[in-house]
Amino acid sequence: MLAVDVGPSRSSTWRPLVEQIGGAIAPGKKSPRTAGRSATPRKDLPSVMLVDDHPMWRQTLRDVVEQTESGVIVAESGDGKDAVAQAKRIKPQVIVMDVHLPSMNGIEVTRTVAKMLPETRILVLSSSDDRTDVIEAVRAGASGYVVKTEGSPEIASAVRRVFAGELVFPASVAGIVLEELRSGATTRKSNTGAKARPSKETSNVFRREGDYWTLSFGAAMFRARDSRGLRYVAHLLASPHREFQAMELVAVAYRRDRTESAVMKAAGASDAGEVLDQKARTAYRRRIEALTQDAEEAESFNDFERASQAREEIDRLVAELARAVGLGGRSRRAASDSERARVAVRNSITAAVKGIARHDAGLARHLQNAIRTGVFCSYVPDRPVDWRL
Repeated sequence: MLAVDVGPSRSSTWRPLVEQIGGAIAPGKKSPRTAGRSATPRKDLPSVMLVDDHPMWRQTLRDVVEQTESGVIVAESGDGKDAVAQAKRIKPQVIVMDVHLPSMNGIEVTRTVAKMLPETRILVLSSSDDRTDVIEAVRAGASGYVVKTEGSPEIASAVRRVFAGELVFPASVAGIVLEELRSGATTRKSNTGAKARPSKETSNVFRREGDYWTLSFGAAMFRARDSRGLRYVAHLLASPHREFQAMELVAVAYRRDRTESAVMKAAGASDAGEVLDQKARTAYRRRIEALTQDAEEAESFNDFERASQAREEIDRLVAELARAVGLGGRSRRAASDSERARVAVRNSITAAVKGIARHDAGLARHLQNAIRTGVFCSYVPDRPVDWRL
């Protein structure tokens, strides 16, 4: 019989895992990597696969699982698509799954593996304790959800319990998880023999949750790091067919009040001198060189998220330099605040849509066709679209 772990309170148990890893290894006892792996794995322990894009976390989790004898590590992966391929080949009994992965996020991997290997238990390990994230994991087929700030005993216990057939979720959302499971069971029963179709209410999502956005357009759902471009897009989606001045969107992104926005508007005809002076241009070029090295180093360590952020900043700086320097290397004069806002909003939205295209080409195509940028910006879809914002 399945049981939901309501556990103790968050404040008493959610402690940093890295600080507690020493407690999982008895004094004087060597790590498996230093002691070797000659011992025959115990057959009563579950086979465990670790999926996390940070090698340090995989190493820490490996220590927790092995030294608490919660399972036997049979595979590791730092990439979503690779994780699916390895799971299909190895068929682990438990997968400890990170959410934010390159090429395919953890929720998508969970959904794919749950359909492909229904006997495999998936324990999602995330840095977020947001209720929406937990529900997404449940809907994808996860058997448990643990926050990365938990201690090693809680992590080890969660691995053992999901293998035993229990559902393990934070106490703060246990009731919601139960309601979701009941709702899902009712929906499956009523739809027996019929092809499931995504709900109109939940199909289109463009919602910010802390430092990330949850986005979907139809069945696919993914997460994207917060950016000004995504804030601009969300503001436009909230009011279809309405025109906003670019400066108004900038004010929204920076959380400026109406008074400051009005001041910016009144100064729209001013000339602010050179776009970038010589000192600023030199600083830009040095920053671009440093970012290029940072991106190359990140790629060598398979840290694709850090590399992507560096590349995006390089693109912005290069565009800024191109805007500041005219023919013959002469400095251009700065345009009005209105013009600067127009260019900034256009570039930010373009970068945001480009990032979305890496996850969902359909959503990116819809936004490209429906969003109009300029001194005035608007969202003009060719058909009504219901968004959860």
